[in-house]
Amino acid sequence: MRLVVAALLACVASVCAQASASRAAEPGEYAVGFERRWVLDESRSYRSAWDDGETLPAGPRPLLVNLWYPARTPLPEGAAEPMPHAAYLDILVTGQLEPFSRALRDFAREVATAEITGTEELAAGERARFERFLQARTTAHRGVPPAEGRFPLVLYHAGAGSSFEDNARLCELLASRGFVVLGSAFQDASGDSLETDGGDGSAADLGFLVRWADAELPFADAERVGMLGHSLGAQAILTFAATGDSPAVALVALDTTQDYYALGGSLHARFVARMRAGASYVTQHVLFAAGPAAVFQLADGLERAPRTYLTLPRLDHNEYLSQGLQRLDWLTELQAEAPTAEGARQLEHADAIRAEYAELCRYVAAFLEHTLDDRGDALAVLDRRLAATELGAGVHVEHVATGVDGPAAYALDSADPPTPRQLGPLVESEGAAAAVAVLTRFRDREPPIPILSGTMGTGSTLFALVESGELEEARTLYAFLETVQPTVLGLLEFLADFAELLGRPDEARRVLAAVVALDPEYGEAAERLAGLEESGAD
Repeated sequence: MRLVVAALLACVASVCAQASASRAAEPGEYAVGFERRWVLDESRSYRSAWDDGETLPAGPRPLLVNLWYPARTPLPEGAAEPMPHAAYLDILVTGQLEPFSRALRDFAREVATAEITGTEELAAGERARFERFLQARTTAHRGVPPAEGRFPLVLYHAGAGSSFEDNARLCELLASRGFVVLGSAFQDASGDSLETDGGDGSAADLGFLVRWADAELPFADAERVGMLGHSLGAQAILTFAATGDSPAVALVALDTTQDYYALGGSLHARFVARMRAGASYVTQHVLFAAGPAAVFQLADGLERAPRTYLTLPRLDHNEYLSQGLQRLDWLTELQAEAPTAEGARQLEHADAIRAEYAELCRYVAAFLEHTLDDRGDALAVLDRRLAATELGAGVHVEHVATGVDGPAAYALDSADPPTPRQLGPLVESEGAAAAVAVLTRFRDREPPIPILSGTMGTGSTLFALVESGELEEARTLYAFLETVQPTVLGLLEFLADFAELLGRPDEARRVLAAVVALDPEYGEAAERLAGLEESGAD
């Protein structure tokens, strides 16, 4: 009997959690339709190079198309129930593309399993549980008639190492609020893997999908195009805009990961270089969503574009996705059946995270309504509320007008702490000692001020100072930071590790040289640097 009760409690908890997440942002006036199609771009060749063409010999590039759209409301009598989430992953198609569709399906299922459950290898019983978990109903209906009219078009691009349905709840929400949403796998153009391309291949896919929608979807208005991406997907839509060829008039960049770093860092060097070279082409209204520690230095340089900075203190990187909420739903189900202290810790802020994801979805929808469909009331209401929230204390919004390329100068006698955007300019204009004097006034504030809540902005500022030859300024700032951020040099070591992983030893040497310059007594870093210099000499 106890097992039966536990199972019932688990089911109830799972249903409640998933229903809460699904209803987190208010749906619009339309039911949600969904279709899946496979299309071929005859202008480009693709080959499954990872297995020497065995899965797919050279031929036209195949594109998976996930299509969410406003459906005729009310739905026709006898329309099917909303489909389960598992249906998003069921992409197998017969014919020439069958082996490729199977490979992509298996890849996506592995990714989704790992992201939701936290492990790539589930035991047999857990696999069965996961299959049941994927039967949770979405709000999408397969194959129902589209609503009458023509609706703005939004393209969604997932990030690196992700699966193509990772933000399905947001896509469903946008369709319910009057948008046609297209998503794809954006597989690596080289064919070396099924990982997300994120570069020129993604740009070509995005352009093709807009042209395809214009020709094939009479209910999609390809003159009103928005693009939405997460992580590498956010970088992809921005670099496409920087080519001058993007048809988008609005961009939504969810946690690009670069937003937390100064421009001189090596981690995003290629992305930064392309954006700076093409900054004059970026004139779209851009919504950047990130944590409150973001410095937005690259975004500030896009001065020909109106920009909106939305900061969300609760969300981790994958919680900008509905897949992150599915992870919480999965943990909730496990915790209901077999409570553990670790499970309780992981779910401590689950309700707050769900609420903040809902706020993100709400704002993205209102932003796209305003920029693509001239429906501005919802955005104005959100702006008034969120602009009044203190940075880091809750969801906060700030608008940057065209022609503005940086934050307002910080007043040294201000009663408010400087923002992360203001740290670099403060050090540059007033010197590191003055910046340290300001930060010292706020060092013990709880919760920590955003500028001290993470090491990415401060660490990359230190690196930029060393790189520019301002070593004494860097050491003055570091002497303070190591007392409040003992792991600040750990960030730089991570950047060196990442550079080595990518086969860029020169970058790793530069970063480690900065570490040693800041802390000459750090023997381990000095040894690593010496080893890299010796191998480089060979």
